[in-house]
Amino acid sequence: MSLSRVRPPALLLLLLLLPLAARSARASDLAEAKKLLRSRSADDRRDAVKMLVAIDSRWAVPPMEDAIRRSLKSMDKMAKEVDKADEALGKALSLAFYVKQREPQLLPYVMEDVRKARAAWDALALEMHKHLLVCQEVGRGLARFRSHSAIKLVEKGARGEAQPYMRQLYVRALGLAERPRSIPILVELLQDKDARVRGMAVRALMPFVLDADVRAALTAAGQDEHWAVRLGAYVVMARAPFEDAVPFLVQAVAREEGQMALSLDHLLSALTGQSFAQTPKAWATWWTQHEAAVRDGSYTRPADAPAAAAEAGTTATFFRVPIHSRNLVLAIDYSGSMTEECTIDDARTNETREALGLPATRLGYAQTEAIRAIRALPDGALFNVVLYGTDATALSKRPLKASKGSRRRAERWILKEKTRGLTNIWDALRLSFGDHLGDRSGRARFETLPDTIVFLTDGSPTQGRFQTPKTLAYLTRTWNRPLGSVVHCVGIGADHDKALLQSIAKESNGFYVDFSKGAAGLESHALTVPERERRPHFGRTLADAKRALRDGARGQRRDAAARLATMGAYAAPLAAELAKLLDDAFEDVSVAAANALVAIGKEAEPYVRRQLDADDDVTQAAALATLARMGMEAEAAVPTVLKLALDGDCPVRVEALKTLAAIGPKAQSAADALEALVKDPDPAVAEAAKRTLEEIREG
Repeated sequence: MSLSRVRPPALLLLLLLLPLAARSARASDLAEAKKLLRSRSADDRRDAVKMLVAIDSRWAVPPMEDAIRRSLKSMDKMAKEVDKADEALGKALSLAFYVKQREPQLLPYVMEDVRKARAAWDALALEMHKHLLVCQEVGRGLARFRSHSAIKLVEKGARGEAQPYMRQLYVRALGLAERPRSIPILVELLQDKDARVRGMAVRALMPFVLDADVRAALTAAGQDEHWAVRLGAYVVMARAPFEDAVPFLVQAVAREEGQMALSLDHLLSALTGQSFAQTPKAWATWWTQHEAAVRDGSYTRPADAPAAAAEAGTTATFFRVPIHSRNLVLAIDYSGSMTEECTIDDARTNETREALGLPATRLGYAQTEAIRAIRALPDGALFNVVLYGTDATALSKRPLKASKGSRRRAERWILKEKTRGLTNIWDALRLSFGDHLGDRSGRARFETLPDTIVFLTDGSPTQGRFQTPKTLAYLTRTWNRPLGSVVHCVGIGADHDKALLQSIAKESNGFYVDFSKGAAGLESHALTVPERERRPHFGRTLADAKRALRDGARGQRRDAAARLATMGAYAAPLAAELAKLLDDAFEDVSVAAANALVAIGKEAEPYVRRQLDADDDVTQAAALATLARMGMEAEAAVPTVLKLALDGDCPVRVEALKTLAAIGPKAQSAADALEALVKDPDPAVAEAAKRTLEEIREG
């Protein structure tokens, strides 16, 4: 017997107990996390969520779901208390404003009440914010799970969770993690009866490279009855290879109108360098002229490519913002500060304002612009108006169809309503988006939500449950994620929160208009396809990459592999060439090659598996790491990987076991053989074998 195999009895016992100790430690962490979740402290719950993510097993998912439920319940319980404190603060601020105007010598006494009311509200609002952060932490954590047993429960939540907000977190996690195994589930959800779920699912597909089945599902989604699902399909398909993306979008332009047609023009402009915003139907003529070049890869963007003209093709405007919408919400600030005088140098606006008998105040101009915009909407277009100050109210529970009667009703309401205290931006945004994630009844509201929201304010948030800019921006993203509405933001006066309005407009592809002291600045954040997300023509890319992989210098090989990594299954013809680079002398080249092979997936597996026959550990380790990243798609490699786990050198054995764990349930055939490795004299091998068996069996 080799002396290296001799172990003292105590050491042998320790080695046998190591796997049990690891499991015991995870059980202890799970118990501690559950204990923290029962705490009323949002900070404790966030710490618990982080612990659960680190545990990374099926036992961690239900407590994370529990964390959301507890925090949502906590926010519901606190809501009345926060509203009460918010009302008290509003009264104190209103009194201070009155005293400042009438009895300034009494202001110091009144301000003491304001400070007390502010402190009481701040304490409650901070706790509300922390509970919201717990939900955000869970959303990020769900995407970080790697164990098959945990992922399986995340996928189950995406399929059937009843609470809309929680379901959105589950669905989004599938896209954030970019797990190929999740693609069929997202495609399945595109058939869900709830348009919200279809909207969530289609956008979750954005990070993936699109194979033929996914493109077929997106083609069907492009015909969906709900505009948000169609728009999501267009945005995702714009990331397909050039020769697939362009004809898909050109065909869609012929079916759409208004804001949807303009959004398609923006996507096509990003890809082709052309724009027909004034006449989107002109894309059909362009396609006739350039189809051959697009399909064979010889098309080149014009050197002087024009920017997409978002202002064109419309007669409806609101403070210079062009309105193309067929389903519009105008959200207008009616807070007390809107009565301040201002000057706007626009002859048409002033003519209408005077005809309506309105004063030259911020509110007078806002009312004028709203009435002008509604009058210019085409008959049959849907619209609604939200007015907000201390609270927010809507003209109608459901959008109105533009007609002579509905326009008159809207005008009367806009002119009749009075200013109402402070600035409740949270309530205005919530009402504009229908708060459709709040409960199951929001499904009906989602069906009628707007494709465009125009949001005007002259101040910063001073009322409402949430007032910090970061929180308001997060809530806007959350409401808008399955929808994709364009949100235009107009700031009037020097005191509006520019950073907040810019953030909302940028993330929702809208305009931001800054009317500070009468001088207007216009920023456009039109829908686009970032250059790093554009897929080139795959035929030409393959030809260029093949030459670079075989004969190119280091940088050329690396860059070619990096381009292929963005193409997924399209790069399959070069899988053999890429597999040879796994042991490239330069690490950046081997890493880029591995990324490309993982993106190709199952079709690349045979070529990666061949690298396991190499004589050196470096090549074997690189191939094993690549197969591990492929996960279940590397099922065919299980026998070869198991052989290395049983007979390879020690470091390679551990890597092989990790690879089997990553393959998960598909490696079930290796389970019996792994039983012996649980008692292996090498502690690293023993622990890896234990973990691998858990993954195979729990999955």
